[in-house]
Amino acid sequence: MLLPYGKKDGHLIHISEVDRGKTKLVCPYCQQLLIAKKGKKIAHHFAHEGKSCLSSTADFFGLKNNLPTHLSLLQYTQKKFNETTQQIGKLQKAKVYLNRQSDWQKQQIRNLVNQLSSYQEDSFKTVRKQIIQFCKEEFSTSIDWSLLHSEHFLIYTNGIKEIKYPQISPSIHQDFYPKSFKGAVAALERYHSTQHQLIETNEKLRLFQSDWTWFKQFKLYFLRINTGTYSTFYKIGLTSRDIAIRIKEIERDLASIFQSPSIEVLFQTESVAFLEHFFKQKYQSHRYHLEQFTEYFYFEPYELEQLLSVFKKVKMYKMDATE
Repeated sequence: MLLPYGKKDGHLIHISEVDRGKTKLVCPYCQQLLIAKKGKKIAHHFAHEGKSCLSSTADFFGLKNNLPTHLSLLQYTQKKFNETTQQIGKLQKAKVYLNRQSDWQKQQIRNLVNQLSSYQEDSFKTVRKQIIQFCKEEFSTSIDWSLLHSEHFLIYTNGIKEIKYPQISPSIHQDFYPKSFKGAVAALERYHSTQHQLIETNEKLRLFQSDWTWFKQFKLYFLRINTGTYSTFYKIGLTSRDIAIRIKEIERDLASIFQSPSIEVLFQTESVAFLEHFFKQKYQSHRYHLEQFTEYFYFEPYELEQLLSVFKKVKMYKMDATE
């Protein structure tokens, strides 16, 4: 996962807002310090100073390589919103389905346990008691699996991550076991398989919703920079802060090259942060190289007019898509 933002003083800071190297930003998920990776081959992103945490399920910012740059900005916006809607829908449907499966499996296990309770044969009495005791517990992942010791029953590894169901002891012929015993074991296997799928689905949905919350805080901006005696050029970027704060930072960066550059906001909107990286790939040939700064662009007047027209449509589509 390529992390496109870090956190500082309650604000999310996008990778485009910082210089490369060590930063004072922390990961929003695990609070580790971050390093800004801004090379030429891989999309700019943050890396953890230590071991990376498991975060993010969705590529909201479009940082994956080989983006479909043949699409227009508006077409890509439509594509991303459709993908996001579909992914949320799939996770929510999966959660509902697995919850229903789990409830049905609990009832199935209860019915099988009631049948099993009527058997008294000594050949499987110990195992039967342990199954009944276990099944009468509240079916949840909070059960202390270490309390189960039967070599004929279930072996749990690492609490949640792995469950193994060993074969019934060969010293006792399986024909001695009633069908309800075999059914209870099989039902438990199905139940725990569903439970682990449910845990994974809930975790994916939680991370997805968390990412979506972070993502929506960013505003996409498109600026015109006029340097007087030099060419006019443009900058696209993301910020979760007031745009005026970001403009002051850009003015400070450019002050080492130009005396008094003027900056005008031509476009800004929320919830389309994925367009920043897509824009940079699509208009790679329009890069305006300015000493150490590489995130500026040059457009002819007619190209600028077309861009602003598309941005206007993107803003209107975004409002319709997120209502």
